[in-house]
Order: sequence, then structure tokens, then C-alpha cells
Amino acid sequence: MSLDSQTGQGEVTVMMSDADRIDILCDDFELAYIRGQNPRFEDYLAQYEGLQRAELFAELMLVDMELRRNRGENLTRDEYLTRFPHYAEVIETVAFKQGLASTGQNENSTAMGEVSLVGRFRLEERLGAGTNGEVWRAQDARLQRAVAVKIPRSSHLDEQQLHRFLREARAAAQLQHACIVPVHEAGRDGDRAFIVSDLIEGEDLRAWMAERRIEPRRAAELCAKLADALHHAHEKGVIHRDLKPANILMDRAENPHITDFGLAKWSADTQLMTLEGHPFGTPAYMSPEQARGDAARVDRRTDVYSLGAILYEMLSGARPFSGEQTELLRAVIQDDPRPPRAIRREVPRDLETICLKALRKEPGRRYATAQEMAVDLQRFLRGDPIFARRASLGEKTWRKIRKHPAMTTAAVLATVALAAIAVATLLVQENRVLLGLKPVRLETVPSGARVAFVPLHETTQEPLADQVVYPKMRSPVDVELRPGNYLVVAALDDGRFHEVYRRVPKDPKSGSFPYNHEKWSVTDGVVLLPEIEIPFLSVTNGMALVDAATNADQRDGADSRSPLAFYMDTREFTVSDYLRNPWEERISMSDYIRKFRESRPSLKDDKNLKADDYAISVRFDEAVYLAERSGKRLPTPEEFERAAALGDPLACAKETPPKDFGPVGTPECDRVGSNPAIAGLYSNVAEWTMNIIQIPADVNVPVKPDFPFLASGGIVKGGDLMVIEGDPILAPEHRRPSSFMKIYRLEKKSGVGFRCVRSVRPRFLSEE
Repeated sequence: MSLDSQTGQGEVTVMMSDADRIDILCDDFELAYIRGQNPRFEDYLAQYEGLQRAELFAELMLVDMELRRNRGENLTRDEYLTRFPHYAEVIETVAFKQGLASTGQNENSTAMGEVSLVGRFRLEERLGAGTNGEVWRAQDARLQRAVAVKIPRSSHLDEQQLHRFLREARAAAQLQHACIVPVHEAGRDGDRAFIVSDLIEGEDLRAWMAERRIEPRRAAELCAKLADALHHAHEKGVIHRDLKPANILMDRAENPHITDFGLAKWSADTQLMTLEGHPFGTPAYMSPEQARGDAARVDRRTDVYSLGAILYEMLSGARPFSGEQTELLRAVIQDDPRPPRAIRREVPRDLETICLKALRKEPGRRYATAQEMAVDLQRFLRGDPIFARRASLGEKTWRKIRKHPAMTTAAVLATVALAAIAVATLLVQENRVLLGLKPVRLETVPSGARVAFVPLHETTQEPLADQVVYPKMRSPVDVELRPGNYLVVAALDDGRFHEVYRRVPKDPKSGSFPYNHEKWSVTDGVVLLPEIEIPFLSVTNGMALVDAATNADQRDGADSRSPLAFYMDTREFTVSDYLRNPWEERISMSDYIRKFRESRPSLKDDKNLKADDYAISVRFDEAVYLAERSGKRLPTPEEFERAAALGDPLACAKETPPKDFGPVGTPECDRVGSNPAIAGLYSNVAEWTMNIIQIPADVNVPVKPDFPFLASGGIVKGGDLMVIEGDPILAPEHRRPSSFMKIYRLEKKSGVGFRCVRSVRPRFLSEE
């Protein structure tokens, strides 16, 4: 099957196997039956244009028989023969295997006919069927217990087919999680292969959802468990690739269990099922990259999308997209789902945000891991602020432009026509260009924030309070700015705010860098700056309040009303902080900690080392970026000194120097008089502060950058060059808070880390 879609990236061609299509139609038939819609065989046969209608009919008949038996109906082969005389041969074959009599008696026999034993397992009841085989309730003759046995559709498999069938058992056997069905063994009995797993007494999630209205909180609880199980599988190198309600079993206690890893991508398998252009999975729960057949981009975020689709269905009672397969795949690739709250108003906004983040079209905009989704769901359940943010206005606009290129072209032509008439407007624009002004657009999440652009001095990078630009509208804002660096302050009416750094380029086409404060894009001549995600006020929990009072006054209690007051982290930013937060793409926790240990020779052989308790060593731009993503900023040099002035630099003079920096919070002597106490200002690593300075011409920097602004550095406080280069000695003469070291911004030194601060209230914005 092919799908042609105008996605802005050319033609998208997708192929789907007959087995996949049959499985999808059977799933739809079963769901319609469960919902009481009385589906007809004829309607489903009409949707199938392939040559294997007999196979589809056989599968539909098996599903129909199973569902009707569960309702206590008596079935006869004569009934099916009367309705479908053209499929008499198929009906006779299925009826024989199912032990279906021509009279009204329903004989309880196995679908294997005369074959009721597979290995030591006696087959008792067919529980269901999928693309890769049938699942049976069976008795283990040796252990005298009920199990589930999966048998392939065909009893004659070639070596490749056998490998694909048994790889499910091998992949699932790597996993031990309460919400993943455990596999006990796999083997062969003559020509027939089989997989044995736990028998989950209950029904699949598809049937479970069809019979009840699920409360949003219950949906969040179930999906949090499933996300945790998926993360466990992903950490073991297993990507499910076909997560859907039919592959999730609900036990009697209504706990979910993931099963059917038949399409799983397993890193340990040398014969990976990654046929480019073939969309593994089920379209209704398939990610856009799967729908395009883009096997190279299928990773753990693909399962995150599928879980988002399941959460969507729980919340709204409908799938994100529906329709005939071709239309469905097109919608998965191109369209945005209708927000769950538009279907069901009682869905909490935060839970809708989590769901829609998981369903983002671009993998990089989804949760990077299932664990991050689980954390956000758990935060929602606890009533804590979630990390997810809603899609920005710019992102939505860009999607509409890509989706409706003809309308966009018409709008552009209309704009050009109007501009040609308005000669005076063009002249004004030319004057603005001569003045060096650049059209700039900035969005905030949430939107509706008051914004101030504070220019920074070209040399000292100090804020120029007399040149602040206040846009007339609230975010998203469009404003004209001179090129340069800016402190941008965005504040909401509920008290939330953020202070970040952004750069307006002199030549927008020159290219930008990965970090928000040195990053931009250009659309229709407008410089688009990275959006500002405004954190909740709880971001200051655990931070210490510092003001401009004297040492003695501070110990009696800091004054948050002081215009110079700020909050400071009580310790340096650690490896654990880096790994715990949902940054962009990053290496795994184990790899990062391993690399960290290798970078610290004195710690390499310490078997009891908890590397995540140590201060992270980063470049200047990484520190600025990580501080922003934490909802905070770097301290100014003056703020660092004011905090350090609350303590005694000689308090640790008699302490034995440590063998390395940290862990954070040690030694105990290094505390200042704040509440809570701030640690590590006189020991551990030196720290970056937020002043960008030009490196003097006579200083030999290690790189000769092509971009002039890179020939700059940052100010490091709390340690001299010996400390910066990696010597953890605690001698006071090397630890003066007033020390002023200039370090090239692209250098990473083992003795330089950072900590975050946050203003008590937004600067440069009035309270009104």
C-alpha cells in the first residue's frame, strides 16, 4: 500500500503487509463488537482489496466465534454456511479445527483439532490470535499450573520465520518487571514452535476500556505504570514497536501487563526487523516515523508516542486518528489530534499537556524517555507542577504552513501586493534597516507574559537599565531590536517569571549554536528566538535567601524585600542534577557516569563511589543553558561574593585536603550563615558566573574561532588557576571569593562547575 502525503519533505511511500492489514481489521471488528455496534463481516471484507480474502474471513470468523462464545451463545457451522456460502471451504476447515458441530451443540475442543498437546503443555482454550500466532490457555503437566502458550499460525516455518517467532521470547526473557508478562520458556515440539508465558487472568485493555468510562486520574495511574515498564524494557535494549490496547492485559486486580513483543526491536538481535519503508505496528497507535516507514528513527520515543495514543483514548474515549488505512496514516503523519479537553471537558489541563507532548510529531519534542513521561504523570498525580509544556504558537503556525502551502502562498502574494502599494511603509522599513534594527519574535510558555529586553553592554555585558525595550503586547511578542546580547525578563500575572539570555544576530544567516542564549532561526526575515519556558514558583524550594545585609544581620534572617535579594542553590550543580532533568538528546546515565569517573583519575578505582553526587564540570555556555532549563540563572560575580561574605574563608584552613572535588556538601566546615546553609563556596570546584567578557588580544586562547563573539570568556569565582586546572587543595589563598579568573568560554576545566541563583522578583519589570 502506498501513501502520498504533502508533508514538505516530498512523497511518503508506505507498504503494509497483508498480515498487518488483516490484524488491524480484526482488531477493529472486535472493538466494534465489544461496543455493541453489531459489525458485519461483509463491511470488513469490502475494505480488503488483496487476494487473501479467505484468510481475512477465517480470522474474522474466529474472532466472531470467540466473542459469541464468551456471551454464552451456541454456534453451528450451518449458521455460517447459510450466511457465507462462497466461503464454505473455509468455514468447514475452521469449524473442524474449532470442534464446531452442525447442530446447536458447542463442543469444547481445541483449535488444533486432534493435536491437543504441545510439548508438555495441554492446550485447553484459545484465548486470542494476532499477526504472529495464536495464544492458548494450557496446563503445564510437569508443574501443574495454568500458563499461556503462543503458537505460530503455520506449523511449518522456515529458519527465518522460526527466528522471528522465537525472537519474541528471547527479547521478552530479558525483562523482569511487574507490568510485563514474563516468558518462562520457548521451544519446539516436532515442527511446531511455541512460547510459554504467565497466564494473566482477565481481558486485554481494548475490551477493558470498551466496557467502562475511565476517570482521568485512573488513566494517569495506569499509564504511569506502563511508562515505567517501557523504560525498563528500553534500558534492556528492547523497543516494543507495537504497543496498543490489544497488547496490554488487565489482570483481576486491574493492573496492566505488556505482552506480545513479536515486533520488538532488540539491540542484541543481529537479525533486526528494520525494513525501510515498511511501517511496523498498528496505524491507530503508530508514530509518524513508523507511518513513514522511517526505520532509522524508530527508538524509545516511538513507544512513548504509542503510550500517548493509549492515554489519549483513555481520556477522550476515542483514538487520536481514525479512518480507512490510507487516510489514517496520512493523518498520523500530518495532522494534530483534537485536544482531549475539546472532547471531554473534565480532563485536567496538565494531563492533556502530558498526553499531547507524548504525541508530538517530531521525536525530539516528545519525552526523551518513557521514564520522563512516568515522572510527569506521577507529578500530576501528586499535584506537583509538571515539566511538559504545551506546543508554542510558532510551532502550531509552522505546522499549518506546512500543511496548507497553497493558502500560505496566497497569503504571501497578498502581502506582496499590499507592500507594493504601501511605498511609504517600505521607506520606513529601509530606515529601520539602516539603524540596524532586526524584526524579532519571542514566545513564552505559558503565553501572556509581560516581557522586557535588557541590552547588555558590548564589552562588560552589564545590563543597560536605561535602554530597556518593553514590547506593547504580551507574549508572543514581535519587536525590533538592535543586534547584541540581551537579558530577557518574562513575567506572568500569577507571579511566575524567568530571566534568560538571548542573542539578536547581526547577520541572521551566519548560523547559530545549540544553546538557547546563542541560538535563533529565521522565517520570512524575522529572527525567531527560542521560547522561554516559565517555571513554577516552587522552583526556589530548597534554595537559600541572600540579601545585601551585613554578615551579622544576615544570620538574623534575610530580607526578601531587599532590591538586591536573590535565592542561591545550597550546593553546586551535580551529575545527578544533569541526569535527572529532561534535557535534549543525551547519553545514557551509565555511560555519562562512566565517562565522569574516567575524567577523575583519583576516583576511578573507588568502588563505592556515587559519581552522581559530584559537581559537574561544564563549559560556560552549557552552564548558562542548564541553569535556564532548571528555571534559574547563573549568579553575577557580585552575587557570588555577597553570598561568600556570609561565611568564614578560614574555617576549613586546618582541614586535610581531599583527594578530589566533592562530593557536594563536604567538608562540613564549608558553610555560610544562611538558612538553609550554602555549602562549597570555599571548597570544591570553582564556579562560573554570568558575565561574558572579551578575552584580551594578548591572551593566547586555544581556538581561533570564526565567530568573533566566541573570542570571549566568562568570569570564574571561588578558585585560582590551580583550582581551575584540577587541584582540589583547600588552602585559603587559592580560594578567595574575590578572585577574578577569565576562562575561554569553550574550555571545560575539571575544577570549574557552577551553581544556580534566582531573583526574588523579576528585575526591570514593574509590579503593575
